[in-house]
Amino acid sequence: MLQIPPELVDEICSYLNFKDIVSICGADPDFIPESAMRHVLLQQCPCYDMEYSQGDDWKSCATGYLKVDTNVFEPTLGCPVFINQSLPSDFDCLCKDRVLNGPFVYNDRGVFIGNRFLDFTESPETPSTSSLPKKSHVSSFQDAVIYDKHMMRVRGKIITEKCTPEVMTAVFSNNDGELIINMKDLSASETPLPAFGCHLPGKMSFKLQVVGKTAIVAFVGGEARYSSIVSPKKATVQAERGCLLLRAPAGLLFYDGHVFDVIIDSHWRPIVQSSKSTEVLPKEWDLSRHHRVEQDSRYRHYALIYNHNGLVTALVDLKTHRLKQLTDVSDIAREHTSPIDVYLTVVGLSNGSVAVWRYTKQYLENKYRQQHGVDMIPEEANSLIQGI
Repeated sequence: MLQIPPELVDEICSYLNFKDIVSICGADPDFIPESAMRHVLLQQCPCYDMEYSQGDDWKSCATGYLKVDTNVFEPTLGCPVFINQSLPSDFDCLCKDRVLNGPFVYNDRGVFIGNRFLDFTESPETPSTSSLPKKSHVSSFQDAVIYDKHMMRVRGKIITEKCTPEVMTAVFSNNDGELIINMKDLSASETPLPAFGCHLPGKMSFKLQVVGKTAIVAFVGGEARYSSIVSPKKATVQAERGCLLLRAPAGLLFYDGHVFDVIIDSHWRPIVQSSKSTEVLPKEWDLSRHHRVEQDSRYRHYALIYNHNGLVTALVDLKTHRLKQLTDVSDIAREHTSPIDVYLTVVGLSNGSVAVWRYTKQYLENKYRQQHGVDMIPEEANSLIQGI
């Protein structure tokens, strides 16, 4: 095909919809330059983040964005599972150093249980508690978030906040009851650090999730058929949903420019699907509030689901749209009549492949006694029990 001046390509694209542009690019990859495809995709999805996609260039990113799969993720993700075995020397833990609801903090060598470290490698070491992740908190007047050495003030009452080493995020209400989100980019080199704020539509309940530098606010109930996607220095996007959210999900994921809902049904099964799906979600998914979701910041197509104690219960692969449930729940436990012992599960990569290491309660108690010379305290041991 003849070379066409870039300005003429831009003119042609201005008359075409996004789907047609991607189709042309598929027929002739050289017709539309990378810069033009980037412009087209960011017009379609201003909060698109190439780092959280499986595309290597803007053309493949646009193709992936257009081909979103709205089916429920299949529970067929395969990976090796090792029981009571040492972690390999090259182990790279997923979602390491995240602040969870329970006493556990996972890293490449093992897990902190409270302030004591349990090393699962062949050569145990005891890292300093200074390596524990920083925790954020809201000021006594509920008008500021404090995280490490940073503070972010708001003009209202904070409803919820989430902070990571990359970004501080807070949703608050003003005197008129309007919802506003504020974000501060902690990875920026500018002084002072750049901050961003905008109004959120509606005054209804919501679920906040932070993925990288992107905040996702999914509205629950009412007539809201959208989620707000917000990033520092980028416009806020109202992403339309396929159906209403009747209850808050356990968490939200962001990949290939799309939002994915994570819910836990009454049988403790994780369900993951695109927010654009029109399939009606189960009415009985009342266990989502006891779980949380974290998407890895380096292997970004992987995410982990945790229960209320901070134990890993499922692994999600956003690239293949598959998941692996990592808990064995009996029919009795599903009826909430009796808690059961579960494994402490560590998930990560070794030799470039994801795998699962699971440790029984007895193994953990013996290892704890060997490394610390004392028994695990009851509060920590009780965290190894599944149940609500």
